[in-house]
Amino acid sequence: TYILRFGSAVRDEIDDGTVLRMKSYLLGQQTEPDIFYQAQKVVYGVLKRDYYASFLVSKQYDALCRVFDPSKLADCSLMSL
Repeated sequence: TYILRFGSAVRDEIDDGTVLRMKSYLLGQQTEPDIFYQAQKVVYGVLKRDYYASFLVSKQYDALCRVFDPSKLADCSLMSL
């Protein structure tokens, strides 16, 4: 939904051609999901540029840090998913 809404930080960064190729893949007209990886890089960049710094000083991040216990994490790698 963030991709379709004009005026959102993400939509402003993703061009119409990218959106059309994403729709094409979802409709089965394109076989490779590469366009989603490209869009993911754009979304990550927007989040890092526009939101990450304010998140680090937010109440939500502070609360997360207070309850986070790294010893309870399972040993896993995102690369193996």
